[in-house]
Amino acid sequence: MKRKRIISGILALSIVSTMSGFQNIYAVNSTSEITISDAVMPEGIFSEGSAFGLRGNISSVYNLKTVEAEIVLKNTENTVQYVAVSPDTTEYNIHPEIDYAIIFDELQKGSYTYLLNAEDINGYKKNLVTSDFQIGTIEKIAGDANIDGNVDVADVVAVASYVADSKKNPLDYMGILNADVQGEGDGLTAGDALAIQQYLAGIIGKLENQDSLPDITTTTTTTTITTTAVTETETVTESSTSTTNAPVSLGLSDFIADSYYKCCGTTASEKDIENMTRDITSGNYSLEELLLNLINYNFSDDRGENSDYANCVYSSMLKRNPSDSELSQRTSQLDCGKSRFALFLEVAKSAEFKAICQKYNVSDYRASLGNIYPTVQLNATHDIYNDASFYSSIGTAQNEQILSVTGFTGEWLEVKFLDGKGYIMAEYVSPYGNSSTKVLPVSNIPQNSYVGGSPLPTGCEVTSLSVLMNYLRFENAGKNTLANGFMPKGEIGSTDPNYAFIGSPESSSSYGAYANTMVRTANSYLSANNISNYSINDITGADMEALYEQIDNGNPVLVWITMYCTPSRTYGATWTLKRGTYYTEPGTGTYSFTWKRSEHCCVLVGYNKAKGTVILADVLEGDALTEYTIPEFESAYRWLGNQALIIS
Repeated sequence: MKRKRIISGILALSIVSTMSGFQNIYAVNSTSEITISDAVMPEGIFSEGSAFGLRGNISSVYNLKTVEAEIVLKNTENTVQYVAVSPDTTEYNIHPEIDYAIIFDELQKGSYTYLLNAEDINGYKKNLVTSDFQIGTIEKIAGDANIDGNVDVADVVAVASYVADSKKNPLDYMGILNADVQGEGDGLTAGDALAIQQYLAGIIGKLENQDSLPDITTTTTTTTITTTAVTETETVTESSTSTTNAPVSLGLSDFIADSYYKCCGTTASEKDIENMTRDITSGNYSLEELLLNLINYNFSDDRGENSDYANCVYSSMLKRNPSDSELSQRTSQLDCGKSRFALFLEVAKSAEFKAICQKYNVSDYRASLGNIYPTVQLNATHDIYNDASFYSSIGTAQNEQILSVTGFTGEWLEVKFLDGKGYIMAEYVSPYGNSSTKVLPVSNIPQNSYVGGSPLPTGCEVTSLSVLMNYLRFENAGKNTLANGFMPKGEIGSTDPNYAFIGSPESSSSYGAYANTMVRTANSYLSANNISNYSINDITGADMEALYEQIDNGNPVLVWITMYCTPSRTYGATWTLKRGTYYTEPGTGTYSFTWKRSEHCCVLVGYNKAKGTVILADVLEGDALTEYTIPEFESAYRWLGNQALIIS
């Protein structure tokens, strides 16, 4: 079995999984039982940087499904290190696999709890070890909230952040004791942050700890605190509602330390801050890269609320809270399908963030690194994995294939692949495009495979509609669900494709459908699912600039072209249709319809004006995004009547 090590060091560009709390013992099967013998666990005080060896032999009546070890900040749900293994045996020794994965010498000064838990194949779970320990001698220093041995502006920020959201911005329990310097018995409040500020400004000559351990509370009042240090001024506002703060005036090291704390919920060591600062100033990493890793600490894999993610991005990158309108807009965008990575990129490329980078004379991004771009291109053929490891391949990406990036975990990129996401090493890709490029992170769905449902040999239209709806995170919008439950169909030889699909998409001898039929399909889906905040817009007739504008607005476009943008322009079967029937044009009399061969439907997801290309989620091309020249696309698009629709 491969050993999976998850460490706490951000500098190693590793992201720690969050596993909050473990359940107490509960029995699913009365005969289940799990025990541990010869357990060695951390207790007492350890010097910072010291190693420790975990030991223990676990025995179970039934095969063990999972054994988990976790280090959490004491009295919080904040995980610092975590490892899980799947023994599939009745006996398991935690050495060496778990022992090697939990790295004690990387723990920073603070108070921690070690948890060891196991679950058998029947679902029976048991906590085997709960052990409190401490790294470093923590002095009781009035005002030292971050327990770094000093009282400074960072402690004010730590207290204010904790008061605003104690779960998101936890403090070590000794830090809570240290920070409680005002109002005995009322716990940590904005008054404690104010008192520390006044002490730093010389208004108060001495800070004194209160005698009792404060309750963990969050204030609901709005207080503005103005901190004055020797050369720095900082404004911190915390409220039950979103408010906008003035940007904080900090040195680069303080900027990084503050971002670390806001993103990770703990204080980085002076050594780590020094190393991170040196890496930024030397150009080893951009400030953007560092912040992306810090933010992903708590928010990778869609953990946490979208509103919390938006708040974290603004507070850690811009040193201010988003305004009420900004928060509402950003949260709504994320709720409606915008990827978190895309939101991060927008803020990272804002004039406001660039000004911060210019202030510190550091790089906002590295043009050579693919992880900061929403779209990358493979530099060779490589496997795509189901997580950030080499455990299990879920498919193969071909040389020059274009992939949409939705996240970043250490040296791994999270990419759209098949009908979900996968992971690939960042070194295997290169940035796609330049400033004249726009590509939306759309996941393609193969039309002729079992990915996303069963194959639909002639169902390019409904599969493409499924691609579009999945991008918007509509539920139960698979290609087969749409084809069988919502798309109107008619008989070959008596159906107009503007009103129904000709034949069945499950048959290779059928024809297809035009834009109006897919409008009807999409509207039927919205109506059946009581979705009223989206509308289907038939934009047939739109020229290329109008299509580019839709991409700029974040709207993928359902478009009709010839298969593979082939220049072939030939006609197929012709039949006579009677007006006024269910599947034909209204009115009286008859009209002749002729099918255009090579009719095809796909999703326009981007463009590269510098290269003169467009990017398509072409359902005939498997999971890949496909690039065509603008002239060949425009010609194929015009042949099918400039048919296009969006969902907005």
